[in-house]
Amino acid sequence: MKTPIYVSSGSLEALSYRAICALCFEYNIFGVEFGSSSSVPPADLKLIGEPATSVPHLLIHNYFPQPETPFILNLAAESPSIRALSLGHCARAIDLCVELKIPFYSFHAGFTFEAAPEQLGGGLLSAPRFSPEKAYKWFIESLRTLCDYAGNKGIRLLVENNVVTRENLVNGQNILLLGANSEDLLKMLAEVNSPVLGLLVDMGHLKVTAKSLGFDRAEFLTRLSANIKAFHLSDNDGITDEHLYFDENAWFLPHLSKFPGAALILETQRTKIDKIITMIAVVNRAIAGKTNEYSAN
Repeated sequence: MKTPIYVSSGSLEALSYRAICALCFEYNIFGVEFGSSSSVPPADLKLIGEPATSVPHLLIHNYFPQPETPFILNLAAESPSIRALSLGHCARAIDLCVELKIPFYSFHAGFTFEAAPEQLGGGLLSAPRFSPEKAYKWFIESLRTLCDYAGNKGIRLLVENNVVTRENLVNGQNILLLGANSEDLLKMLAEVNSPVLGLLVDMGHLKVTAKSLGFDRAEFLTRLSANIKAFHLSDNDGITDEHLYFDENAWFLPHLSKFPGAALILETQRTKIDKIITMIAVVNRAIAGKTNEYSAN
């Protein structure tokens, strides 16, 4: 049996839920993660009553289902109203996980600035900031609240590591984005201290952040290995998070076999189906340990 591999809805060129289901069925794709970039109406998920053979396994991530009134999801926000909106969104996502029998809900670590939606993914230094210490305190409080809520419903929560680019460093330091290195994530896990909480490691984020902050990405994975339950897989130039297609030379492939229980999610952007199938084959080879020719650095 092949290892289950999910594909982000942002990777697929099909937009409607039925079209995505048809594509997955035609090409034997195990499952789909619906995330922030998905334009699929949340109501389409109610189509789960279709024949089982045509419905992929589902995951939901971060800012999905998209709220009617847009806002920046930040569980570490200084604004009580933004934190309340963020907690409410996550609670609804957890409820949807229960309804659709999805084992976990994943979301981004918090941050220490107020930004407009169009600023995310780019330069953040001009955004209004608030205290990193207070942001961390609010983030921990939010996580404890969500862990209690999710734990009572049998749903696991996974925090995704943030991406730190060089353009967003302040005097060479990361003070804008929580959960970017192993020290921060280990501290977070210890303080929340909940069996419900784990990690989703975005390998694209890790590649950029390790270069920006000067740490070893393999050591990052080793230190957090007991808590990693899922991966987002894509490649980039090490400077920005480009969500690029990857091949057998991707740096992270030799590491995947060390996490046999982790969910694997392809998170490239608008990728042709033939390339998606090729990436799935490449990942399956890596999981099988056929990575001698690959670079683990």
